[in-house]
Amino acid sequence: MEIISSLLIDTAFEILKHVKSSVVEKMSRRRAEVFLSELLRKITEFNKGSLSLKSIETLLNEIIEDEVKAEVLFEAYRKVCLSTSSSLGPKIIAFMTAKLLTERRLATPEEERILLVAEMMNDAEMCSSALFLMKNEGKNNIEIQKEIEDSNWPKTIQLSPVNIGRDVGNWCLKLANCGLVSCELTKRMFDYNEDSEIHIDIPGTIIEYSWQLYFEPEVFELTRIINELKAIESQK
Repeated sequence: MEIISSLLIDTAFEILKHVKSSVVEKMSRRRAEVFLSELLRKITEFNKGSLSLKSIETLLNEIIEDEVKAEVLFEAYRKVCLSTSSSLGPKIIAFMTAKLLTERRLATPEEERILLVAEMMNDAEMCSSALFLMKNEGKNNIEIQKEIEDSNWPKTIQLSPVNIGRDVGNWCLKLANCGLVSCELTKRMFDYNEDSEIHIDIPGTIIEYSWQLYFEPEVFELTRIINELKAIESQK
């Protein structure tokens, strides 16, 4: 048994070495290429479209020699290599990194949360989040579930938390994990009087329970970036 176990372990290591060389490195390189392409495009845009090969070399040397810029680029590259997304994620990271490099500063806490989402979400999830907000006209609070109770017609209502991953989408769950969306339960009460004309025999109270999503401002900035990147891609 020990011999078999040893052989299995050796075989597993060989498989992992093959995966590293043929899969991991390939996927990381693809993401890095997407990132660098968008980074140079955005830096060129910041420089009003006048970025030559020589100026790119100068910029890279500046980044290497500048501790702040080097830290910004290192953090961006680390996120890109580990990003779930193969396209939009690296582009969003590049989009924001170009701004940080141009302004020679580290990301703010708000920008860090956007970068974290770009690292965690896949392309389909980012597109779904942008589409959801567009369909809801960019509202920062959106009702996703409602229950109504009438004091004259009592019923049992479960006031348990909404499973936003199941009921809205995994993209929403990931935003929540990054602190960019919360789900809250609100309660409103309305009294009504007796009205024989509409067949209300006795007065009562309507209780309305509403589960709503509340989006942080960073989500709308992320959506703006996604839409801009998709527009650029559609023009190619």
